[in-house]
Amino acid sequence: MGTRTRPGQREIVLCGKGGIGKTTVVTNLAVLGVSRGLEVLQVGCDPKHDSCTAHVDRRARTVMDLFREKGRVDRRDIEGLLQRGRTGVWCLETGGPKPGVGCAGRAITLALDVLRTAGDLLAPFDVILFDLLGDVVCGGFATPLRRGPDTAVYLVTSGEILPVYAANNIAHGVRNLANRGGGRVAGLVANLRGVPGERDLLERFASALGTRVAAWIPRDPAVFEAERAGRTLIETAPDSPAAAAIRRLADAIYEGPGDSLVVPTPLDDDAFEALFAAWRPGGAP
Repeated sequence: MGTRTRPGQREIVLCGKGGIGKTTVVTNLAVLGVSRGLEVLQVGCDPKHDSCTAHVDRRARTVMDLFREKGRVDRRDIEGLLQRGRTGVWCLETGGPKPGVGCAGRAITLALDVLRTAGDLLAPFDVILFDLLGDVVCGGFATPLRRGPDTAVYLVTSGEILPVYAANNIAHGVRNLANRGGGRVAGLVANLRGVPGERDLLERFASALGTRVAAWIPRDPAVFEAERAGRTLIETAPDSPAAAAIRRLADAIYEGPGDSLVVPTPLDDDAFEALFAAWRPGGAP
């Protein structure tokens, strides 16, 4: 069942392995949405609760913080946690438990359950962007993927084995959840690391999944400088190669014909090994 509170509202999930660059992409897409006059909500779905720091200049209080204090979370709690950053992006961090204690996905479930039952909280937003940790695709971490068949899921990856493995696992999760009304894959976001044969491998991976590479983001020192400054890349280096690539992705998302959503066909173990066979030294062409 869909979760949109008004026609035209869009929900977009960017997910992938931890450290692959999801937050950089989400944060800058959010700012570029605001620059188009859109009301944008960014939901950080990671126990580190650092998705929105470039917008609010600090680590925000989280859904899990309130749950620990009160033993429950309700509509007014979520409303109190929503804050508009200096970039104009609205922010919400789900947070997570202390290390080694509890389920890290519980906070995501708490937040989205409240948002589902109090849909008017989402009504003002044109775009809701989920910054989702994708090392695991179970329990609470899968909740944003369940929010309706028009939810667009972008898999953020490089051409290295572990990020592609994580992206393929997410594709398995999307495929399983799609059968129950969940979201669909809109494409890969290739956050390039400069490894040999990277572009060819990601093209072949996207084709195997039944989707496309929606963006090629080059390795760019400007990204690190923006992170160090605690600002978005669009602010600190708007003419950098990485910023230009994210701007093209934003143009396609916000001004294009719409997301091309597919139920993916993830690789099984043998196909995954074959994908990387040519990449390995001495591998088959």
